Amino acid sequence: MHPLMVHFPIALLLIGPLLLLIGLLMGKFGRGVILSALIVMIFGAITINLAAISGHAAEHAVKDAGQINPANHAMLNQHEHYADMARFSFSALTGLFLLTVIILAIFGKRLKAWVRPVCYVVILLLCVPAILLLINAADMGALLVHKHGVHVRLTVDDPAVVKEKAREYQTDASEAAPAPPAMNHDMDH
Repeated sequence: MHPLMVHFPIALLLIGPLLLLIGLLMGKFGRGVILSALIVMIFGAITINLAAISGHAAEHAVKDAGQINPANHAMLNQHEHYADMARFSFSALTGLFLLTVIILAIFGKRLKAWVRPVCYVVILLLCVPAILLLINAADMGALLVHKHGVHVRLTVDDPAVVKEKAREYQTDASEAAPAPPAMNHDMDH
């Protein structure tokens, strides 16, 4: 479940700062884009916290399955460290961004014209280290899965059990609906 959950916050938390930059470049016409950036980052902050929960569950599952050797364990700890730092950073930045938008909405008319863009530039600059943490966490996670083979198995590994389940599924499906056109479904490949 963790690999499915991490891609959404990664995308959101990379798109949010990009939208903020675009909104800044648009000047006073970019307020809607800046608000969109805030909404995207709020969803990113929520989903990165959900991804962390699924990550902790995945960590326990791979440890219970005996997939962790000393090298993988060190890499898993680094992945968790970068992911937690990215999660804390983006959660704090999103809160700061929200607070900034609220304060500027309340007091914006009383402030000098340069204050609004400077506030958003500061938030954007603070996003840079958070993005680097996020990229490092994602890279470590990808190495764990794709190079070191550390992943939670969601299916049964025994080929005989997989074939039997496939036969049951085909039998259930053929009873429920008319047969589809003939295709080669040989499971031995």
